[in-house]
Amino acid sequence: NATLAGLPASASGLIRVVATNGFNTSSADAVGTVTVEDIGPTVYLAHAEEVRNLRFGDPFQLAATAFDAEDGELPKASIVWKNALGATIGAGSVVVTVTTGVQTYTVSATDLDGNVTTRSVRLALESGPPFFTDGFESGDTSKWSGKVN
Repeated sequence: NATLAGLPASASGLIRVVATNGFNTSSADAVGTVTVEDIGPTVYLAHAEEVRNLRFGDPFQLAATAFDAEDGELPKASIVWKNALGATIGAGSVVVTVTTGVQTYTVSATDLDGNVTTRSVRLALESGPPFFTDGFESGDTSKWSGKVN
């Protein structure tokens, strides 16, 4: 079983099969034209597709790189991050603030032929009650201070 997924696209190419048993080697060329489909880039995330147990207000860096068989490593400008509403929030890598239960971000990489590959990342807040240090939730007002004019 051979896979052509790692080969660059081509209008025509030559496939040569080489076989050996350790002593003898034989080869044969494919007859006719071989065409390899143009495929989109591969997107590599610098983190998992789902990140859990983040705290409210935590910053998180979304980061990705992309590689294309024909174009090589794609520039950061070709790797675009969008929020759940579809608004562009940056390219290459971007820092976001975790503010809701689950936030979904999408990264798209576009090669020079216009082929697009998209991946998604979900950021999830930790479960349980929010963390407060000012005593408001417990009713402890000893940490409060203020001045009345």
